[in-house]
Amino acid sequence: MEKFLFTSLIEEQSPTEPFYQIYWAWASDPGQAIQNMLNSTKANGLGNPFARQLDNYDINQLEAEVEPNSASDIFWSTSRVHFPPEQSFKIPVGVIPSSSDKNGNDPDDIVSGHTIECNEDGLIKIMVNVESDLLLPVYSQLLELNEFYKVFWYVLHPDSDDKDNLFLINEQFNTPHRIINHLQENYLDSIQNGLVTLTSYFEEGATNLNICDHKRIIAITYSKALANNYSNFLKSLHGKTATAHSRLAVPEWIRSSIILPGRKNTIERLRSKKGCLNFFRNIMLNTTNDTFGIDYAALTGRLMFV
Repeated sequence: MEKFLFTSLIEEQSPTEPFYQIYWAWASDPGQAIQNMLNSTKANGLGNPFARQLDNYDINQLEAEVEPNSASDIFWSTSRVHFPPEQSFKIPVGVIPSSSDKNGNDPDDIVSGHTIECNEDGLIKIMVNVESDLLLPVYSQLLELNEFYKVFWYVLHPDSDDKDNLFLINEQFNTPHRIINHLQENYLDSIQNGLVTLTSYFEEGATNLNICDHKRIIAITYSKALANNYSNFLKSLHGKTATAHSRLAVPEWIRSSIILPGRKNTIERLRSKKGCLNFFRNIMLNTTNDTFGIDYAALTGRLMFV
């Protein structure tokens, strides 16, 4: 399998002495590259490393002093940039910004919170930013505001524009308990999967409660009562009234596709296409009444994606 060179800005999230350090790794996909680099940082003594940015890299541009050497599968800069301890938004696993963003968007501008929009047809959209460790807990608590759901589905997004989305539907996942258990048991391939949108569908207000492939919670509904319930919960979570904040919007760098060799995209999705397909293929091969099936007809009139 062909390998490509990736580079990542690693942040050591120490409460007393945080710093940045650059790592490089040869890997077949972004997810493997980041995992290999994080494993290496821990072997090098970092206690709480976090990948802040990722890009593909031309080895001929390397000028920094590195260890152990530039011919290694993984190597890193000998220098570290220290900075004062400060709180920063921990972007959920599944998406990661790139330093090649041409629009000048800064990952530091992302904050926790939520915004509410309503169009002229009465469709209400609530968009929620939460940090990595809170993505499933907050989604779970929103799920528990309703007792039953009509259906649960995945949308497996393609890694190129010439392919279609794949819908996988399960009507047996019709309670918060069943949905949450499934997501906990398949955390890496659902919550942390950058090529997946997952949706719990509630009939009142044709409500879609999503975790989109950009790793944001998005509730879409025609029900003002449900929207108020969601909003009140989120206000209590954030401890203040949520407002439309310019820094809350997802920057443009979060809207591009998976990295391709020789091209600097503005977003890298951590789970490889092969890994996604293997996960869903295993589900399909172990078919029972409780597993997923592809049913395009059942989705008619139900899809409201961002």
